Amino acid sequence: MATCENEKSTVEEYLTCPLCLDTFRSPKLLPCSHTFCEACLKDLVSSHPSGKFPCPSCREEIQVPQDGVSAFKNNFYMKPEELERSYCRKHPKKEADLYCVDCDVAMCTTCLVENHKKHEFEDIAEAGSRFKARLEKDIERLERCVGDVQINVQLVTQEQQAVKDKHAALVANIRNRQATLKAAVDKYTDDALASLHNITTDITDTHKADLHCLQQNLQQLTKLQQRVQQAVDSGAGCELVTVAREMRCGRGSEEAVQKLTTKQMATVCRPVLRFSATLDATLEHTRDYMGSAAKMEMAMSAPEVTVMEQFRCREDPDTDVYHVCPMTEGEVWVSYEPSMMREGATCERFSTDGKVVDTHKEDVRAKVT
Repeated sequence: MATCENEKSTVEEYLTCPLCLDTFRSPKLLPCSHTFCEACLKDLVSSHPSGKFPCPSCREEIQVPQDGVSAFKNNFYMKPEELERSYCRKHPKKEADLYCVDCDVAMCTTCLVENHKKHEFEDIAEAGSRFKARLEKDIERLERCVGDVQINVQLVTQEQQAVKDKHAALVANIRNRQATLKAAVDKYTDDALASLHNITTDITDTHKADLHCLQQNLQQLTKLQQRVQQAVDSGAGCELVTVAREMRCGRGSEEAVQKLTTKQMATVCRPVLRFSATLDATLEHTRDYMGSAAKMEMAMSAPEVTVMEQFRCREDPDTDVYHVCPMTEGEVWVSYEPSMMREGATCERFSTDGKVVDTHKEDVRAKVT
């Protein structure tokens, strides 16, 4: 109804004169292609004695013909009675007042004589009334289909909102788990660093003690080396005898020197610093804790919607395929409705290979709609 009212309003606006705001009376077409009532143009021209006036719509300057406003061209298309007519597509200047039943097309008398002479035809008004009744049924079916689709739209919209809400909740959950893991990682990091510091300190203390002992031994061996070198350099017999005796029996003996050389060496670099971590296992446990998203397929019961289009049966021009109704994966019922002037309908059951399985005549419209 809203569409019809809009179309009616558009037609009324199209037929309204911009000057008097009333339906066109004797519409005149100006050179600028704008249309006004003849009386309105006469009133407008009377206020411009120069013979020229601006178009009220586009302001283009218009020259009044020598014979006056009546000499402007008549705009027949702006007459209401002309808009109510339907013109032939092949002959635009002729009214399409006939309907060819065989070709399913509106036509004019010229078309009838030229191309449809032996065809069945009828008055366009009668055909229009018949098709109007069919289209009204189609409107009812389409309204049901629109209602079903609107329900599905509402369901999908609700599911869409539910997914958004679920997404927000899961994001919050993941962020909370992230915070928990971060706190645990920070704690484990602090513990690992403290343990590493303690172990490193213990190893360092051991190295300090060993290094102190080795440095003392090194100092004694260096002094002994210097004493022997000084005795050799001096060449004094008494000094050489004394130093030689020390090297054989005293602090320079092979046993004493060997003891200084090997003392504490058994403990040097024995402590080893090692860090143990099972990275793969830790990451796997982290993935398990964080979780993962998964898409779930939800089956939604959608109503079977069939938009039926009227068309003619090839074998019988007077018979229409009224409805196609799937029964199983391999069979379908097809309802043939004869002319509106006759009663009853033929229903045939077809298999997928095109063979007729069953045929019977009855009014099956109530069953298949």
